Amino acid sequence: MLHGALFLLALAYAVHYFLLPVDEYLLDPAIGVKGKNVVLTGASQGIGKSLAFEYARFGAKNIVVASRSVDRLEALKVELEAQYQHTTVHVHRADLSTEAASKELIDFSLSALGHIDYLVLNHITSADWGFWLQN
Repeated sequence: MLHGALFLLALAYAVHYFLLPVDEYLLDPAIGVKGKNVVLTGASQGIGKSLAFEYARFGAKNIVVASRSVDRLEALKVELEAQYQHTTVHVHRADLSTEAASKELIDFSLSALGHIDYLVLNHITSADWGFWLQN
């Protein structure tokens, strides 16, 4: 019985090692972010601000930061671009409580970046999430 369990464990390890790109998700956690375009809502403070630093640290090429507090976003832009020269930060003031404002953010982001690789919705809203779920 013990031999059978050891065999299954060895087989599972071999399948995992040979079939999954282990190096892509264990050795370099930034591999999926480096050189990418990120749009991040609710970025002026708290978790959103921390996420902006993490995306920049992992090598994001462009980050659109959005929130209602443009002064905080401008300060974040200065701090991020000073610390991470490979990252360009685009500031967009947005109160995302309406579908029109959400569409405006996407239009701004596509105009600034060309395309979006990662969209991180970190904002609080009382509006319907339908726009975000459809697109």
